[in-house]
Amino acid sequence: MKIGFILFLPSFILWVSINIYLSIKFRKKRYKMINGMCESAPEQVKERARLIFESNFSWVFASSFLYTWYGYMMLRFVWKVSRNKIINWRKSIKKNYGKHGKTYVIFSNIVNISMLGFFMLISSLALEYVIS
Repeated sequence: MKIGFILFLPSFILWVSINIYLSIKFRKKRYKMINGMCESAPEQVKERARLIFESNFSWVFASSFLYTWYGYMMLRFVWKVSRNKIINWRKSIKKNYGKHGKTYVIFSNIVNISMLGFFMLISSLALEYVIS
């Protein structure tokens, strides 16, 4: 439980901060960037990608779906998108962010760490509940 909390809280605060920074930085280019990301999406998920980007409160967080571990698994095994198409889409999204592409990739990896911490925290709480 402690490890989950240690992983979750600092990484959550950090990714929310980076999310806010990128959202403010690209607020004027938002729709241009969303269109660019959706156009480079594989055909199987092009419409879903547009829906995710436009309906999510934070389009920056929604675009990181592709870099997250669970997002990758869903694309590969549920929607049957090839690995090469996912890699090309990732490159396109990173290119869309320009000089902030590295910040975006770091942001996406921090989301993975935060999600891991969250699942560890929830699992330990559920296990503690079941045991008691």
